[in-house]
Amino acid sequence: MIGIILSELINTVFLAQIIKEQENFKDILVNNFLYLVPVYIISIIFAFSNLSLLNSFGMTLTWGAILIYLYNLILTKPLEEILKEGKNEKN
Repeated sequence: MIGIILSELINTVFLAQIIKEQENFKDILVNNFLYLVPVYIISIIFAFSNLSLLNSFGMTLTWGAILIYLYNLILTKPLEEILKEGKNEKN
């Protein structure tokens, strides 16, 4: 459960940065990934642990991280581009 909550918290922070900063999507995605490299390394180490509690936490966090980036690349990026185009047309 903690892995799911942590994954969702990471995604929420990422989406808040996109809304707040209005920068390039790619720059925010790369910066977010670089800040969270230690978390991802720990989650992969935990995923290969022999203890079932650490193993399940690591697997959940690893899959959560993968799905966050896929979700944001597939859905959030096109939506952000549509919103930017809409703002440019109004001006």
